[in-house]
Amino acid sequence: MSLKLDPNNTDAWNNNGVILEELGKYEDALEAYDNALELDSKYVNPLHNKGNIFIKVEKYKEALEVYDDVLKMDPKRFSAWISKGVVLNKLGKYEDALEAYDNALKIDRNIMDAWNNRGNLLVKFGRHPEALESYDKVLEIYFRGVKNRRFSKDMEIDMKPTKTLYNKAHVLIVLGKYQEALTCYNNLLELDPQTIKARCRKGLILEELGKNQEALTCYNEVLEIDPKNFKAWFSKGHMLSKLGKHQEALKCYEKSLELDPKYFDAWLGKSIVYKVLEMPIEEIECYEKALELDPNIDAIWLNKGNALGIIGKYQEAIICFDKVLQSDSTNEAAYFYKGFALSCLKRYEESLKCFKKVLKINNNSAEAWYNIGHVLANMGKYQEALESYENVLEKDKNHAGAWHNRGYVLNDLKMHQKALESFEKSIEINPSCVDGWYGKGFSLEKIGNFQEALVCYEKALELKPDFEPAKKAKSDILSKIN
Repeated sequence: MSLKLDPNNTDAWNNNGVILEELGKYEDALEAYDNALELDSKYVNPLHNKGNIFIKVEKYKEALEVYDDVLKMDPKRFSAWISKGVVLNKLGKYEDALEAYDNALKIDRNIMDAWNNRGNLLVKFGRHPEALESYDKVLEIYFRGVKNRRFSKDMEIDMKPTKTLYNKAHVLIVLGKYQEALTCYNNLLELDPQTIKARCRKGLILEELGKNQEALTCYNEVLEIDPKNFKAWFSKGHMLSKLGKHQEALKCYEKSLELDPKYFDAWLGKSIVYKVLEMPIEEIECYEKALELDPNIDAIWLNKGNALGIIGKYQEAIICFDKVLQSDSTNEAAYFYKGFALSCLKRYEESLKCFKKVLKINNNSAEAWYNIGHVLANMGKYQEALESYENVLEKDKNHAGAWHNRGYVLNDLKMHQKALESFEKSIEINPSCVDGWYGKGFSLEKIGNFQEALVCYEKALELKPDFEPAKKAKSDILSKIN
């Protein structure tokens, strides 16, 4: 109405621009601000408002020019320095942006936005302790204002420093100060109990602090606010899994996937539960779903290969390991597991090549030498197998498996007394080693000590009642004794 009455009224044009801007009519708003500036080129408000529109439409270079003009007219206009800092940040000119915020704070030390934005920039520079100081300034200004009743009720709500608290918590996490980060999230949730993101992050911190039950409570609170939050269902499932409640965890992962069938983490979570529950077929199905979403993650191909090996599908497992080796020819685990699968298929020469590849990558791998010994023994190369087990024991003298396998090889070489000593060492390290007791019994039998051999076979059967070699050996030795 004022424009019709007085088209030469600069305030009317500026106010009209503000209204149009609030309505999202940016082109019309710019025209209104330009009309005001035509009437008075020194009128700072419409010029500043023009810059704000350029930010909204992502014309950052134009916005920067405008703010420079504003600051030439009014160098003490701190809001222009803040706006200039925002633009410079968008343009990737971080040092200049920091300088702009510092200039705003030289004019007024109590500008919350300037301190907050300054803190965010310092995080980008990796200057975390300084960032914390900036965030603390924001909080000091806000809570002092609330205490002294400097804000109206609406202002107090609008100015709540929830983002600052969230950012401060993030910095504290980076610095490894989890308890202080937890305090930040608690303070944030006091200001805004409905903030889902902060409640989820609080859950992660509680998990990091080993407070799993409290973390679970956090995720339940998120789901009370937003029952369709698929990430919260995943986090709840993850926590239940950590607490050993695997069936409940599965239900949570399934709920997460019901809400978002393409949620990669939930497929992985399910696979982990199935692995713990020793359900390899279901585990494999989860890996396949995950690989449909992202076929380039080596760890999933490895896990799928291992699960296929458990159900005896060694050829398919080898395909998985080869997939890893195509992308990473130095992947120690892929060569190792491929070697194991080839050994199970009795492709011993190929298996040996894989384990030797492992040793080229990591010459300290005791497990590679252990498996080389196993393969050589299966090939009847007992002396070479013995040398391999000696290599294992040089690296790990407490490797119970190497001691009892060494014993088997020594028995094959008719060195029964040395074999006996090897099995005794295996049992000393692991008294529950069935192979150790059986091997000791076999060695004792070979040197004619039938009674002690019988005791060893009985011990093996006590540990594993369905161990057929010990059953047969016990029966045979009883016949000999009788």
